[in-house]
Amino acid sequence: MQFRWIALIVLVLAALLLVALVGPFLVPVPPLADTVPPEKSLRLAKEIPGAELVVFPNCGHVPQEECPQPFLEALEGFMGGLW
Repeated sequence: MQFRWIALIVLVLAALLLVALVGPFLVPVPPLADTVPPEKSLRLAKEIPGAELVVFPNCGHVPQEECPQPFLEALEGFMGGLW
């Protein structure tokens, strides 16, 4: 209980950092990942204004290796929109 204020400070700083971020951002969602639940990626994409969400079905934590072609296509499409 005595260190809950530290968690509050961390949350406030994280919120300030999110506000300060300048995009665009691509948020990949590999639904089969066992390290980061897909819900976290979905929430992240909702919290960052203008973020683009890409779901890679049947992929785990490393979509660039497990699903290289769909990942490359998504990345090329995202990067192409920046120029």
